[in-house]
Amino acid sequence: MAIHELKTVNPYFERVWSGKKTGELRENDRGFAEGDTVILRECEPLPGNLLNKYTGRAILVRITDVCDYPPALRQGYVMLSFRILAQTY
Repeated sequence: MAIHELKTVNPYFERVWSGKKTGELRENDRGFAEGDTVILRECEPLPGNLLNKYTGRAILVRITDVCDYPPALRQGYVMLSFRILAQTY
């Protein structure tokens, strides 16, 4: 099982934080797998979107399902389902 660290901007981060959002569509450039841990770090976009500034908030989640069914997704992307393990400021 791997640990992945991902940047997430609002409103998406806030929806996960509140528990309303329990999945994420992501490019599968990391070989995501069921049981992997993901650290979602909240970022604020800076002008030009070239860099992001971390806010300090983070959410630790466990991947419960990875869906890569081709007709439903863009090639190379997966739908990650997850559950929250912890939240930090």
